[in-house]
Amino acid sequence: MTLELYTLGGLSSRTGGGGAPEALGHTKKNALLAYLAAEPVPGAHARDTLLALFWPESDDRRARDALKQLVRSLRRDLDDAVVSGRGGLALGEGRVWCDALAVERAAEAEDLEAVLDLYRGEFLAGFHLSNAPDFERWIDRRRRQLRDTAVGAVRRLAEERAATGDVDGSADARHWVLHHDPYDEGSLRSLMRHYLDGGEPGRAIALFEDFVARLEQDLDAGPADETLALARRARARPRGGGNSRTESEPDSRTATLPASIAGGMEASIASPLPPAHRRPRWWSAGVIGLAATVVIAAFLSGWFDRGRRPSRLAILPFESLGPADSAYFARGLSDDLIVSLSRLPELEIVSAADRGRGLPPPTPTAAATELEADYALTGSVRFSRTEDGRARVRVVPRLVRAVDNTQMWSETFEVFVDDFFDVQSGIALAVSEALGRELVGVEEVATPPTADVEAYAFYLRGRDFLRREWVRVNLRLAEDMFREAVRRDPGFAEAWAGLSLASSELHHGRWDRSPEVRLRAIQAADSATVLAPTGAESMFATAMVDYRIHERFESAARLMDLVEAERPTDTDVLMARGYLERRRGAWQLAVRYQTRALEIEPQVARGRGGLVWTLIPLRRYEEADRVISESLEMFPDMRGFYGTAALVKLIGWGDVRSARDLLETGNRRVGYAPIGPTWFTLELLDREYEAALATIQGRGGGAHLDRALVYGLMGDETRARVYADSARQSLEAARERSPESPGTRSLLGLAYAHLGRGDEAVYEAQEAMELLPVDRDAVAGPEHVERLAQVHAILGDADAAVEVLRYLLSIPSEVSLARLRVDPRYDRVRDSEPFREMMGEGGPTS
Repeated sequence: MTLELYTLGGLSSRTGGGGAPEALGHTKKNALLAYLAAEPVPGAHARDTLLALFWPESDDRRARDALKQLVRSLRRDLDDAVVSGRGGLALGEGRVWCDALAVERAAEAEDLEAVLDLYRGEFLAGFHLSNAPDFERWIDRRRRQLRDTAVGAVRRLAEERAATGDVDGSADARHWVLHHDPYDEGSLRSLMRHYLDGGEPGRAIALFEDFVARLEQDLDAGPADETLALARRARARPRGGGNSRTESEPDSRTATLPASIAGGMEASIASPLPPAHRRPRWWSAGVIGLAATVVIAAFLSGWFDRGRRPSRLAILPFESLGPADSAYFARGLSDDLIVSLSRLPELEIVSAADRGRGLPPPTPTAAATELEADYALTGSVRFSRTEDGRARVRVVPRLVRAVDNTQMWSETFEVFVDDFFDVQSGIALAVSEALGRELVGVEEVATPPTADVEAYAFYLRGRDFLRREWVRVNLRLAEDMFREAVRRDPGFAEAWAGLSLASSELHHGRWDRSPEVRLRAIQAADSATVLAPTGAESMFATAMVDYRIHERFESAARLMDLVEAERPTDTDVLMARGYLERRRGAWQLAVRYQTRALEIEPQVARGRGGLVWTLIPLRRYEEADRVISESLEMFPDMRGFYGTAALVKLIGWGDVRSARDLLETGNRRVGYAPIGPTWFTLELLDREYEAALATIQGRGGGAHLDRALVYGLMGDETRARVYADSARQSLEAARERSPESPGTRSLLGLAYAHLGRGDEAVYEAQEAMELLPVDRDAVAGPEHVERLAQVHAILGDADAAVEVLRYLLSIPSEVSLARLRVDPRYDRVRDSEPFREMMGEGGPTS
């Protein structure tokens, strides 16, 4: 019997052509099967090649034993379809059909319609194999080959259809090409002409605007003159078509709330405009946000102008030769040089910092090569104390040209720490002279922020902790260091700013929501501002208080504009701006800020998870999967990355098997114990309800609500009702204390729904959305919207639930069709006609 192996759009198989293909997990056995089936080679695949692909870090004997075990397992599964011989391994003639090879054969035979039918998506989309970099590179190579083959064939198909008068069929093919090759300007122009000829200039403009946005975002380029001319033609004509967006390109600024969300509340609000001129509630915020995005994007355009690449300087961590507890001093010097040297015109700065990796420092040439830099700045720092207790520092910087490893400049600075700021500015000036550029604003670098050497040492320690992994213990230590710095020098503005940043992050990350931490963040930022009202650090701290404490996103953004002008390469600033922009709904701009931060510091863990959680709501799952997979390879000991990687699999593809593999790997490597919300989500979506109960911690309203949900799914209505009522009591008490808390109100809505109190449930969920609408907070807002969908689902109101879910699918959110397909929270409406229609299925989905 022939096995049909589907590799395009994922990995699945079926036998004998019957039934739907069954998804295959991300195991080495399935990877081996995919390679044997999809890699065209004459004869057999050499064993040595397979060993290098799948077991690059194992010795020869262990790798060969592992290969034998996999082959035996495949033979059992495939009735001896794997043939082995002296030449290597192969699949028996006619035993396995593979869609990847079928696409190539169809394209070669000019069976263009068959290519269109067969190519269902990227080769092995979402498939990942840990610790096999050569296999991952093979996937990338085959992915490009197959995509290019398919796109070329469908382009020819579009031309054939047009030649035979099938203009609509030709347009469909062009749309297909543009989907798989989003920068194909020829196909874009063909489609624009098609819609112009058909009297639909609006659709032509919509295509053009989306294309321009992609070019600017991904390639930092603009359209050709011919394309611009077509756009001018389209805008000169009355619009007959809409400006619609696809599901894969959600935009929270243009999506309107369905009636089931609005709940009729807006009708009670008096409007000074006649009904015909009333605008949706998101209109003014959307226009303001769009205008801000345009202004900021114009300001950022200098970063992303790659038409003429400027020189690139890699700044390596300076080696600390003093006591082990003085390493922070060397790291602080590297960080300050990044900021000061960013003032050099026509020079890109990139950091080789590797906080958290624990790897030996690279050579200047190796670092420059890896970071694609033209020059590397490195050196050593020896921190010591004299017999009378004075702090002394010896700095030996070296500037190296990467292409030939030539040392362009080196010098020895040996000073007391009191004069250390002169050393920083001296290094910056020397580097600028060696590179033939004029350093702007160097006098600011030379200005000491404090006259107290010990206060400065504590400040550097605090900043070092603040730039490590974002966990509570590091933020607490940062607070302690900054507090000691300001105790020693109450006039130290930068230390006050650092204290505010550490405290506001503790509050924002929900590690400490106490009034004391909140007040400390606010007062420390005020102290910094009084001491240095125009200082970049003071403005940054105040902006973060506005963002993290007060949730005043617009005023935070205005301050951040000023901070960025002073510190364009400060990765803390760039990452914070990325988080702020996604709250404001400027998701694409957030990606650019976060990507820029990782371009400057590619070898640090900070910010990688944040970028993933910006890509997920945009439904750019393959990019998110790639970023988090790379992060796990670089930082295998980072616990949080395993949970993030698992959630990408669950949200992007509903792939519970791969998610479980990732979390179990995290458990083995770093003790990622099976408790907490990520494990709960996995067990819930995998319908392992007993295991889901074991992951729930705490006795509060949210925990009781989770237990009520699980017991209800298990059919234990008595326990479900008991826990739902416990949740109700806890959440009603919380509502009395904080009636303006949207989280409390939406959770209370779920508790009422589990108790069958439908009107109260819907009211509470809608109140939560009124308190925190999507147009005010594009990250937290959709969470409350989905709770309304879940309320409707629990109550069995399929029409209302689906209406809300369709809205969430039209904007950036964590709702995906793949997750809905496996999420038991929607089981009560799963077999309804509206839900099946939304999911694109004609039969039961359970």
